[in-house]
Amino acid sequence: MLRRAVRLVVLLAAGCSGTETGPQDAAPASGDLAREDSATKPTTDGAAGGNDRGRLDGPASCSPACGPKQVCVKGSCQDLPGQCPCPLESYCDLAVNQCVPGCMSDEHCQQGRYCDANRTCQNGCRVGGCGSNEECSLATRTCECKAGHHRCAGLCVPEGISSCGPSCQACPTDPLGTASCSGGACQLSCKSGSKQCGGSCAACPTDKATSFACDGKSCVAAQCASGHHVCSGACVLEDLKSCGPTCSACKDTVQGACSAGGCYGVVDIGYFPTSTTCAARCAALGKTCGEVCDIWYTRPDGTTKFHQVAGGHYTQQAAYQPWGFLKCSDTPPGGAPTSIRCCCSELTGTPKPGCTKHSDCKSNEFCWAAKSECYPTTSSSCPPGYTYKGQCSNGTQFCAHGGLPAGTTFPFETACPAGTTQRGSFYCSGETRVCVPD
Repeated sequence: MLRRAVRLVVLLAAGCSGTETGPQDAAPASGDLAREDSATKPTTDGAAGGNDRGRLDGPASCSPACGPKQVCVKGSCQDLPGQCPCPLESYCDLAVNQCVPGCMSDEHCQQGRYCDANRTCQNGCRVGGCGSNEECSLATRTCECKAGHHRCAGLCVPEGISSCGPSCQACPTDPLGTASCSGGACQLSCKSGSKQCGGSCAACPTDKATSFACDGKSCVAAQCASGHHVCSGACVLEDLKSCGPTCSACKDTVQGACSAGGCYGVVDIGYFPTSTTCAARCAALGKTCGEVCDIWYTRPDGTTKFHQVAGGHYTQQAAYQPWGFLKCSDTPPGGAPTSIRCCCSELTGTPKPGCTKHSDCKSNEFCWAAKSECYPTTSSSCPPGYTYKGQCSNGTQFCAHGGLPAGTTFPFETACPAGTTQRGSFYCSGETRVCVPD
């Protein structure tokens, strides 16, 4: 009993608390263990080393290798003392009051190393051993940014509009929208009455416009309220002064009409047999008959004026009687040769120039071989002569001219294939090109 009591006194005097081998519970007051707590233990406020707390503060290996009674600390071999307390990379075996290479807890390892299940210090971070806004991943033993943060210039900072995505750049602000950072990318939400075009919010026209599209960085009207059409990105009244996709004035401003995007005018056909209809006479001129003209007729003596919206009008040669208004398919009554005036489609605006090749026309037109005339390749209202091709998500129609040559393609946001030339385009969520064979 006396010998056992003496041994316990010796152990207590050496700073040991019992005979079992285990972690050191008593706080060291001096020596190498004191230096571990004050000099080598990572700081907690990030001031010393910042986000480098989980990194090695010196080499973890020594060359040449240390001896059996030495440990490698920050690249230098240190002799194990004869009794506890112990330096880093070792722990106190309380049973014999001796320092043993290895560890019982992370604090026995130098900064940037942790204690594994085999009581061996390994390179890697420890819980609570990382920098500001960092946490130690036990799966990889690396310091990673906490949720909602990302690494910029070596530091973990909150991810938001001031620092977004891998580039760590601030998201651009917009007076007509709200910037946000989502999924590592800047997002822009535009206010009502504006649309994102070319990366920024653009104010959209409001008068009579029902849907919108982008023209570069500008927001333009894509569809208009009834009775209006798109001209130069805005909605204007469609009438004799502005008709069809070219927004040009019709030639017959007295009795003509703008109907379904096309101009119609009254044509004096002359004297023809009574079997002639306005549909046939207009077709002979390469046009179509429409029952839309505002036809006026005055008796030869000037006493009576008649008026009707119709497809044509006829008079008989004898005393200009009888007379009457016609539908396109009506045949004038029998009798003497009849003078006929018909409501026929006309060219919109000034007569189109003759052409022999597409380059003779404007960049958004093609040369229609059947007429040797230039026509727009696309339209958003599908007037007569245009074919419906599809519809954008905002409701805008995509219509192409029915006279486009065979082999015309409509690639979306890709260049025209070899052997074709772009003759206009249509904007939906992107640019659809009209590629006409050369």
